[in-house]
Amino acid sequence: VDGLRASLRAILSNIGRDGSTYGAHSLRIGGATAMAFCHASAEVIKDVGRWNSDAYLRYIRECRGDYMSYMTRICSADVDDMEADHLDLDAHDLDDSDYV
Repeated sequence: VDGLRASLRAILSNIGRDGSTYGAHSLRIGGATAMAFCHASAEVIKDVGRWNSDAYLRYIRECRGDYMSYMTRICSADVDDMEADHLDLDAHDLDDSDYV
């Protein structure tokens, strides 16, 4: 583990990242997150990460791109004002002509 950690930090430092903020466990978190982002099934993520339970869910980090996509879709959703379309009528006030 020490060798892997040292190699990971050296590689990250070489590409301009602060390698000291990463450890061998970062690969477990990153792997689970990447697989979830690629829509891998829970079974595949658990198998690759050697999880026997749903503990893998603690490792998956939400991706900023996903959040931005959700927010864009929410903000551009075409919604009706259902309250304005609602008529407050009792059933006995209606006749057959109201159902045309």
